[in-house]
Amino acid sequence: MDGLYVAQAKINGITNPNSGKNVVYLVPSLRLVSEKFSLQVGMGVPIMQQANGNQPQEDYYLGGLISLSFF
Repeated sequence: MDGLYVAQAKINGITNPNSGKNVVYLVPSLRLVSEKFSLQVGMGVPIMQQANGNQPQEDYYLGGLISLSFF
């Protein structure tokens, strides 16, 4: 699982009603690991969304991670 929180924007002290949202994703992923290298990729779908005002809904989430070990 992964999540996204975006606070409502304020411009000159006035809150924009069409900003801010909460999304929770279910993200299955694949991880490949060796002694010096790690790669992880995943694609998720939103299982809960709360958007303020008039905003498009999230359809999917694509993420990845690459790491190297120097020791």
